[in-house]
Amino acid sequence: MKSAIKLISKELQSLDQGDSQAQQLKRKGNSLYVNGQVMLLSSSKNRFEFEVDDEFKDYQITVMVTDSVEWTCGCKAKGPCEHSVASLYRLLEEQTRAEATRPESGKAYSREGMIKRVILERRQRSMEANYQLESGPSIYGEHILDNEKGARYNILLHNLDKETGYCSCSDYQTNKLGTCKHLMFVYRQIKETRVLKKLSPEFPFVDIFPDPLNDYKPAWFYEGALPAAAIGVLKKYFDEKRQIQMDSPEVFLGFAQECMNIKQIRLRPLVQPFSRNSFSGLKGAW
Repeated sequence: MKSAIKLISKELQSLDQGDSQAQQLKRKGNSLYVNGQVMLLSSSKNRFEFEVDDEFKDYQITVMVTDSVEWTCGCKAKGPCEHSVASLYRLLEEQTRAEATRPESGKAYSREGMIKRVILERRQRSMEANYQLESGPSIYGEHILDNEKGARYNILLHNLDKETGYCSCSDYQTNKLGTCKHLMFVYRQIKETRVLKKLSPEFPFVDIFPDPLNDYKPAWFYEGALPAAAIGVLKKYFDEKRQIQMDSPEVFLGFAQECMNIKQIRLRPLVQPFSRNSFSGLKGAW
């Protein structure tokens, strides 16, 4: 495969050779990038996902780098757009950093190093955000977060020390980090204000959620003695590590049906038993 840096640079340079509209797109995209409005959601060898914080809406962009550079953007543009251009600038930054930190042996910089950087980026964004929090009656119950653009997210906290939990945002659902800027914001608000003293410390229900640290397969979370009604179904479908045990969609549907009949269990949206790419038929069903 050709150098990713050369491919991305060539793609950006081609806009300079285009018409005035292409050149304007490049300027707008560069402005979004320079102003820190592009966040890396996830990355693999050839696939990279970004979120661009535009003036009125956040857009998700997927960039594929093989022998060429291809992308799709949530704005549905048929060709280049300012969001894809901004993402290419951010990807160029990532690839340049990776190349600069590559040891002489040729081994790529560690995933741990990248994780630290992207978590730090999210924490910084959470501190700069102007979100509105509607807290529920329990620390570990459901909370509602509204961002500056009016988008609303469901938040569930699991552990005050580890700051783990669930968020309905697209970043949480793709980054495999187990956190996001919204979760970070809520934890900080609850810890640094008087909200914590006003909320019940009880766990109101067993949370069945897509676990980012296990390829988004279903996991459950609850602290303390389990509700009697939930014990049977959890032992039936989960192992001692609270990870799902099933190998077919039919079994999963039976599990989901049983959960729906137990009030003490909440099934998060997008919970599914397999890799997010291996069984798309269930995606969004619950």
